[in-house]
Order: sequence, then structure tokens, then C-alpha cells
Amino acid sequence: MSAENDPLAEVRRDRPLLPFLPLIYVAWADGELTADEAAGIRARIEAQELEPGCRERLVRWLDPESPPPARELQAILRTVRRAGGGMSDASRGSLAALGAGLVALTDEGEI
Repeated sequence: MSAENDPLAEVRRDRPLLPFLPLIYVAWADGELTADEAAGIRARIEAQELEPGCRERLVRWLDPESPPPARELQAILRTVRRAGGGMSDASRGSLAALGAGLVALTDEGEI
């Protein structure tokens, strides 16, 4: 897939976002994110030391009034599945472990 056809190409270059991808996907997996759910996730994001651009992208992805496009969510799911493919069943059960797996794949040049 070319970079212009890949909605996550920029995200994969912005490593601090990677650990949040599983959380973002799960938040939208049922097709709806309530304001309370979004607020809870935003509170966790605010507790992290992130560059303003990373924080803004994450908060934008968590806006119940403007959900991420289906194409982006599909790309997030593909990326998370790729990270989880090489992990044990026990590790895949944790969003934090999946996030760490995404960072490791980036370190290895696989995503």
C-alpha cells in the first residue's frame, strides 16, 4: 500500500501514538463512543507526557461528534492485528501489551 493510500502512514512515524492504537480501536469497536467513555480515555491521555500534536490527534479520534473514518479504523485494526500476530494468547489479551507490540514492530521496521 502506498503512503498516500495508507491512512496510518503518518501515525506509524509518530511513535508515541502507537501504544494508543489498540485503545482507540476498542473504543470505537461497537460503532459508538459515548461522551463519558471518551472523557475517561481523554483523562488517561492527558496523564501521559505527549507532544501536543500527538495529544491533539488522539483527542480528535475520541470525538463522539466526529468519529474517525471507517478507513482509518480498518487501518488501525490491521496494524493492531499485525502486532498481535506474533504475541502469545495471554499477551494479546492486554491493550497495553498490544501497544507495546506495535512499538516493537516499528523498532524492527515491520510496520
